[in-house]
Amino acid sequence: MSTTATQVQANDRMLRIALKADAIASGVTGLGFVALGQMHETLYGLPTALTMPAGIFLLAYAAMVWFTSTRPQINPALVWTIIIGNAMWVVASATVTVADLVPLTGLGIAFVALQAAAVALFAELEFIGLRRASR
Repeated sequence: MSTTATQVQANDRMLRIALKADAIASGVTGLGFVALGQMHETLYGLPTALTMPAGIFLLAYAAMVWFTSTRPQINPALVWTIIIGNAMWVVASATVTVADLVPLTGLGIAFVALQAAAVALFAELEFIGLRRASR
């Protein structure tokens, strides 16, 4: 293996790990929303009418993020799309919580805030990973 190939792999390692972690967390959350929608409604106040489509979206999103992380050359534009999508998820989560758009329980507020914080962390790690990979 050449020095250049090793350098590229070393440079994008953090980005690939961040993308894969994002994909796994998104997939698990999506599966939970789809399979346990009624539980989310009871415990958190998140209506099934919201968690079911969100869960289906998250499963597709997880597949796309995982696919992106496994390409020989990661497309920076696609990573930016993922980062921006994560930022939009955080804003939407804050809006749902602050604007009282759904009847969240106390546990629901904590759940939405925690998952929003995790998504913000993924966006940050992906941003840092992309910057490192671009050097």
